[in-house]
Amino acid sequence: MAQQGQPRVSQIQMNKKDPMKGLTISIQGFAGIINTQPPDLIPDNAVQDIYNFLPIGNGTIRKLQSPSLVVNLPTNPLIMVNDILYGYLTMFVILADGSAGTVSNGTYTQVAPANTFSTVASNIQITNWQNQFYIITDSTKGIFAFAVGYTPSATTWAASTSYVVGNIVKNGSYYYWCITAGTSGSSAPTFPTTPGQTVTDNTVVWQCFTVSNGLMTVHPDILGNTIIVYEGRVFIGGGRNIQYSAPLSFLDFTTTNGGGTFQIESPDLKQEIVKLISYMNNIYVVGDHAVIAITGTTINNDPSLWYMQEIFNTTGSIYPNSIINFNNTIYLVNEYGIYQVISSQSQKIDYSIDITKLNWTNAGCDIAQINNLNFYLLPVNKYSILFSQNYNMLLAYCIDLQQFYQIDLGFNILGVYATRSITDHSIYILAQNSIYKLGGGTSNLKGLIRTKNFDFGYPFLYKTVRSTSFNLIPYSGSPNISLTANLQSLTGTSPSVTGTNMNASKYVNNVAIAVSTTTAPLYILPQNSVNIPLLINTNTTVPASYLPIFYLNVSGSAFSFDIVDNSNASFDIIQTYIKAFLGRSIV
Repeated sequence: MAQQGQPRVSQIQMNKKDPMKGLTISIQGFAGIINTQPPDLIPDNAVQDIYNFLPIGNGTIRKLQSPSLVVNLPTNPLIMVNDILYGYLTMFVILADGSAGTVSNGTYTQVAPANTFSTVASNIQITNWQNQFYIITDSTKGIFAFAVGYTPSATTWAASTSYVVGNIVKNGSYYYWCITAGTSGSSAPTFPTTPGQTVTDNTVVWQCFTVSNGLMTVHPDILGNTIIVYEGRVFIGGGRNIQYSAPLSFLDFTTTNGGGTFQIESPDLKQEIVKLISYMNNIYVVGDHAVIAITGTTINNDPSLWYMQEIFNTTGSIYPNSIINFNNTIYLVNEYGIYQVISSQSQKIDYSIDITKLNWTNAGCDIAQINNLNFYLLPVNKYSILFSQNYNMLLAYCIDLQQFYQIDLGFNILGVYATRSITDHSIYILAQNSIYKLGGGTSNLKGLIRTKNFDFGYPFLYKTVRSTSFNLIPYSGSPNISLTANLQSLTGTSPSVTGTNMNASKYVNNVAIAVSTTTAPLYILPQNSVNIPLLINTNTTVPASYLPIFYLNVSGSAFSFDIVDNSNASFDIIQTYIKAFLGRSIV
C-alpha cells in the first residue's frame, strides 16, 4: 500500500476541492499481469483478465457469440484446410488416426483410411498448387496430392508414340505421368509399382503414382515436415535439407528436369528445419534457433544459383504451426514467448502477459480478421476463470492495437484455421470429434472483464466507490450482465463481494439485464425510491442519462470489478464510468 501522500497510477486521487471524483475509462486488453507490474499499477484502461470480449476499435469492445457446429467427426481433427480448388471451396481434414476426408454441408466423407497420414500434427503441412490440388507433405509418409473426385485422364500406353510432359498412361491400377517428353519404345517398359519411381521408355520418362478417392500418392520417398509453393516449384523441408521440384511441377523432383536440393549447413540451426516461409522475394528457413534466408530469387529462376544468408542466430521456433507470414511480418512462438520478425529485426511482443501462467501448444494457429481487426490466434493451455478448469483456449493478439485478449469457448481447442476466400472469411475451431465455426451459435457464452485494482493512494481515508456505469449498445439477443466488486481490505485480503442489498456496506448490486424490444427503459432496484434507468432499446432515441448503472456502495483500500455476461447476445461496451467518494476513515 502506498505511503501517505504517495500517488498511485490510478487517476482516482484525493482532490480536496472535489471529493466526489469521477473517472471514465476505455477498456483495452491485457497490460501488466506480469511479475514486475502488479494489478494496481497497470494503466486505468487496461484489464487483468478479459474473456470473450474483443475490440472493434481502440477502447470499444464487443461480446462474442457462441460457436456454431460445422460437422461431427469420427475422431479428433488433426489439421485442416479450406481453400479454392477448381473454383470451389474444398474443406479437407486429416484426423488423429491418420485418416482423411472432406466436409461438405455438415457431412464428413472419408477419402483415406487410418494410418494413411501421420498422427502428429507437426509432421504434416498442406499447401495449394495453382488452385487445382492440395499438396500434402508428411515427414513419415511422403508427398500426396488431393482434389475432390480427381480421376486422371489416362490412356493405354502405345508403342512408338510421341508423349509430352503431363500425359498420363495407365497400367493395371497404377498411373504414370510423363515427366520427360519424347517418343515411346517399340515395346512397353517394365513399369514400376512404387509411387515416385521412374522408368525410361526410349526417350520418354514415366513416373508412377496411385489415386484413390481423389488422393494421389506421389512420393513416399520424399519426407518433409514443411512445404511451400514458390516461383512455380514445390519446396519441401525436412531435417537439414530442402528438396525442390522441376519448374511447373509438383511431382517431378528429378535433377535432369531441374529439381534439386539445398543443404543447410549453418551451425546455428541446431536441430532441423521447422518451417519454410515465402517472405519478401526470399525463402525464409525458420529453424529451432535460427532463421536463414534463401535469396537471389529475383535474379535467376534457377535455385541452384541462389544462395543462403543467416538472418538470426538467436531467434527461432520449435512450433511450426505458430509460424505465420502476415503482411510481410512473421509471427512465431518459441520457449521465450511471442515474437514478430520484420526483415532482419525481431521483437518480443508478449511483455503484457504472464507466460508462466500458460503453456504453448503445437496446435494449429492462424491470423484472422474479427471485427475488421487482425488477430493472431494461438491455442494455449491455461486455467479458465470462467469454467474453473485447465484446457486449451485461444490467446488472441490484436495486431492492429497491439493488445491481448482471450477466447474461451468452454471446451478444449485443438486448433484454429481461418479461411481467406472472397466468399468465406470464417474462423474454424478444431475440437473433440468436431469442427466449429467461431460465432453463429445459439447457446450462451460467458464473457468476463476484470478491471485493474483501483487504489486511491490514501490508506487513512475511507474510500467508497459510489457507482459505475457503462455505455452498452445491443445488437442481438438479450444480455445477462452482472457486476461484482473484488475488494482489497487494509489487511491485504481480497474477498469477492456480491449480493443485492444496495444499502449494506461492502455489497454490490448483481442484476440480470434483459434487453427489451419495447421502447420502455429497464430499471435496476430502486435507489431512494427512485428507479434508476438501466438500458433502453437502441431503436429509440436514447437519453444521455440512460446508461447501465450499478450502485456499488463498496469500501476498501483498493478494488477491481468484474463485468460478466452469460448470454448469447452481441453488444458493445464503449466506456466505463466510475464515481468515487473519499472521506475520513472510521478505523
